[in-house]
Amino acid sequence: MCEKSDCSYLLDGTGLQKDFSRLDQSIPLTWLTAHRILKILDMSLRETDQSYILSGNVSLTHLIRSCSHNNPQIPATINGTLLRCLRLKGIRRFGDAGKWMIDRYGTIFTHIIQSLFDNSWSVAARNNWTKFSDAIHNKMRINDVLSGPADLILPRHIRKENAEHHIVNLAKVCGLPSSQHSKSSVWASDGSMVPSSVGILDTKTVIGAATGTQTLVMKVAGNNVSILHGELIGMISALILSKFTRNNDQNNQQLLTDHLNTVRLVKDSQTDVDQIPRLRYMNGRFYYHWILDLTHQSTTQIDYTPGHSTETTLEAKLNNEADFYASKSPKYAKNLPTAPIPTFYMNNFTFHSKKDGWIESNVPSYVDTHMTR
Repeated sequence: MCEKSDCSYLLDGTGLQKDFSRLDQSIPLTWLTAHRILKILDMSLRETDQSYILSGNVSLTHLIRSCSHNNPQIPATINGTLLRCLRLKGIRRFGDAGKWMIDRYGTIFTHIIQSLFDNSWSVAARNNWTKFSDAIHNKMRINDVLSGPADLILPRHIRKENAEHHIVNLAKVCGLPSSQHSKSSVWASDGSMVPSSVGILDTKTVIGAATGTQTLVMKVAGNNVSILHGELIGMISALILSKFTRNNDQNNQQLLTDHLNTVRLVKDSQTDVDQIPRLRYMNGRFYYHWILDLTHQSTTQIDYTPGHSTETTLEAKLNNEADFYASKSPKYAKNLPTAPIPTFYMNNFTFHSKKDGWIESNVPSYVDTHMTR
């Protein structure tokens, strides 16, 4: 199918803008139907792990063809004869010819190795290598072959590490005061959404807050989110900050939250019962995977505490403080940092909308609502 479509992925990127109806005898009808409907809905089925591109584990032929949809200059220079010549010399994948590098401005470009010609390289083969090297090095960029944001080319574990370090650094530079009531080992989190009752596609502001020896407030990107995501990103922030904060009670940390369902899920994950089937269709499942991974890595205990309590206990005071940050922050949403999106826990192919962001709600329900809108 890749050969028939000229190495163009039908369900995302430039492939969505093309007409493949002429290939109805070559490509399965289900793909053509999905292509047509996603194009109408302005959606895509995005590949969430494209790290094989960065590793160089991509056929040169496929790379050149894929690049041609965004950068027609390259296939005009590199033809089939040149690629066949390189294959005869054992250069089949991009990793055989070079690697991706990043400059100080954040641009990801190709770096071609200096080939050591031996006696088996004819003059024509050397000329082909020089022509290939000049065309790739000077003209190809990562955006020519990538569908979606650039971080999707990073391996999942690196994206996760980057997201956690990003949260730690945000807490350092945001300048919010630490909790007035927290001991060094106790944290609290909360979430909010404004307006409080809106649909899955309505514009909204979702906030997650965490407080303890450090305080951090972030907004959640996209429209296909709810207050649940605010609660979860608040807990994730607290778990990460407690993990990277040094204190005398590092092994006895506690996180207080008024979101009982998450507390129950974490408790259940500590039994022998596998929670993966349970998470498969849950809203916020990508964030839940992140929470469960963090709880398995640390000794921080997550406990439930009732929200909006008038008691004078430490738990009530901390919860009210986290609630204050979550409920008062929407009016300053434009100045708040955006929480990292856990693409590293998404399915290999996940629906995405330009207007609403990543789609993790029930897809048939989302499509019905989207078409109604």
